[in-house]
Amino acid sequence: MRTLPSILLVFSLALLVACGDDSSTTDAPDDMGPADTGGMVDLGPPDLPSDIPTGRVCVPDTTLGEICEDNGDCDDGCDCNGVEECSGRLCVAGDPLCQNENRCVITTCDEEAEGDKCVYELDDTECDDGNACNGTEVCNQEVGCISGTPLFCDDDDTCTFNECDNALGCVYTPVDLDGDGFIAERCGGEDCDDDPRFGGPMTNPDAPEVCDNGRDDDCDGFRDFRDPDCDPSNTDCATATLLPGAGTYSGSTRRLDDTTALSCSPGGRDAFFTFTLTTVQDVRVSASGPQAAVALRNNASCETDEDIRCSVGTSPEIFLRSVEPGSYTIVVTQTGTNDVFDLVLRFEDATTPPPIDVCAGPPDGVDVSAGGSFMGMFLDTADDYELSCGSVGGGDEAAYFFDLPPTGNFDVELRATGIGGAFREDNIAVSLVTDCDDNETELGCTNTPGSANLSLRDVAPGRYFVLVERQFPSITSWTLDVTITPIAARIPGDSCNVAVDLTPPMGMTTRSGTSALAGTPMPGFDGGVTCNPAAARDAYFEFTLDATQDVRVTTDVGFSSHSAALMDTCGDTATERRCTTRTGIQTQLFRSLPAGTYFVVIATGATFGTANASIEILPPTTPPANEICSGATVLTGPTSTISAVDLTGYQRDEPGCRGGTNNVDAFYEFTLAAPSFVTVSAVPAMGTDPLNLTLTLRDACGTTVNRACETGMMGTGPSITQALAAGTYVVVAEAPELVASTFDLSFTAIATP
Repeated sequence: MRTLPSILLVFSLALLVACGDDSSTTDAPDDMGPADTGGMVDLGPPDLPSDIPTGRVCVPDTTLGEICEDNGDCDDGCDCNGVEECSGRLCVAGDPLCQNENRCVITTCDEEAEGDKCVYELDDTECDDGNACNGTEVCNQEVGCISGTPLFCDDDDTCTFNECDNALGCVYTPVDLDGDGFIAERCGGEDCDDDPRFGGPMTNPDAPEVCDNGRDDDCDGFRDFRDPDCDPSNTDCATATLLPGAGTYSGSTRRLDDTTALSCSPGGRDAFFTFTLTTVQDVRVSASGPQAAVALRNNASCETDEDIRCSVGTSPEIFLRSVEPGSYTIVVTQTGTNDVFDLVLRFEDATTPPPIDVCAGPPDGVDVSAGGSFMGMFLDTADDYELSCGSVGGGDEAAYFFDLPPTGNFDVELRATGIGGAFREDNIAVSLVTDCDDNETELGCTNTPGSANLSLRDVAPGRYFVLVERQFPSITSWTLDVTITPIAARIPGDSCNVAVDLTPPMGMTTRSGTSALAGTPMPGFDGGVTCNPAAARDAYFEFTLDATQDVRVTTDVGFSSHSAALMDTCGDTATERRCTTRTGIQTQLFRSLPAGTYFVVIATGATFGTANASIEILPPTTPPANEICSGATVLTGPTSTISAVDLTGYQRDEPGCRGGTNNVDAFYEFTLAAPSFVTVSAVPAMGTDPLNLTLTLRDACGTTVNRACETGMMGTGPSITQALAAGTYVVVAEAPELVASTFDLSFTAIATP
């Protein structure tokens, strides 16, 4: 850009030239040189252009190459292309503004801007080295490209593999340790076993379920035979599943048949397994789940239903010591709706039964004749004997013996306490026998929660064995307290010999009596009744009839449960006319009892308070004919209906399949001349509701084998349908005594070809 002083300077020089000596510029030839003038002539500066503007508008580089005196002569009016310079009296370009040597800096110059005309843009992409793992490079105006911070690719998550990819940067891959293409469940995936060391690679949602490998192969939440995809086929001795050795195995009785009879179970669906022992070992077998039974047999006697040992109940278990080498069969039976179980087979070093494990006299047995307190652990015992009041299928027992001298009878007090049992699973039983292998020789047996107390009076001289049995596997140990004392006087009602008399005085029809359940001397147990073999105390009452009468008997022991029976002969349970069990007061009506003496026996687990009994003499009545099986009402075909059947006033004579002792029953029978399709059903009569009515179909009176058993509930009556061969059959209609209602009984028989 040119300034005013420079313009004036140029103009002054022009005036000086114009005012010089005329001779110097006229008449002189063009080629006159120094020789012509006598010396060098200073021609002055060249003529400057006469059109130099006084204020240029920016037109870049328009002054370049022009003749100049100084830099100001070269100014083109623009700033962005730098300050033009005068060099050798010619205008040359200057250094442009806004230059930056860094390649990532994009520079521009704004001629219109006031002040700083430079604009700088940073392009980070120019710095990218193509490796994301060493960080993101950025552009700095002063220094150019700056390296980034290297990536740290650890997300502190055990469910991912961490790595850095040059193109992608940090990559977090979900864990699949076994390489089967499925993510572990613990990481939110579907692979239930991601361990590559075992079955992981073969366990995933796409794998088929293998039914005997102990794994949930298809990850559906069901293992082996718990998986609906698996149906067992080990339904008899010939198809028994071979167990390779000790271990836990999955089993099921789903869709299997009842093919065998176990000594401790009436029946159910059966699953068979087999294993082989090569050396003498102790063997433990258990099956999980309720309503199950497990039995052990020799393979040679598998089909003859001969059990070496059998156990039934919740998670039944068998323990046998020193089992000889050979092949054995395990049978698991289930009677409930649960059709899967875990079968556990364990082998242990052979052991010799400890002295308390089996019944033995001196010198091998444990003698408690001197009385005292004794304790032990059920781990050292096995299930060797059956107690009349023991658990269904048996439990492990401890055995002791004592000898009573021939000098007279003694009173014996036994108290067994179970240790370690869970709530409602702490029952323990104690029994006194003369022959451990024959519970018919029991003098008494009782089982109660926590502690079982058995008091026996007038025990004759001889050798006796005390058996202590746990009722649940959770009971780990026991204590037994034994007291043997010379015979003491009996309190009233403590035995048949001192039975309390209930015969009403002359002119009276009622009478009551009481017998203490505790005191000094302690009341004993003398045999009890059939419907309560586990009683701890019993009390005896008697009455005499001079003529045939109805008798109403009322009994109670306070708020405790008790059983009451009427016997023709005291102490002889074979002469029981009826035995019922109830908590609180219970009343029984006995119709048309002939003249004679009768005994009311109360048995209970209570060991305090009193046993109370009373009778009421009533005029004789004739019971319904079908109250007993021999008087069963005949059902005739092809169809018949008996309307408005009312069980009120009926008694319990031959219980059907519903069990219990507080039910009443009525009997019916029908005869088929040919094979027929039979239906027997009961429906509520008009306006009534036969709650809990049960129908049982049997082959004959007196049998306990049921062909069918159906119970109706809440207004819907029971119905039995069977295809039967020619013959005579019995139907038992049974209901709880206090809720017996009116119903219509229908019978249909259609002969089949």
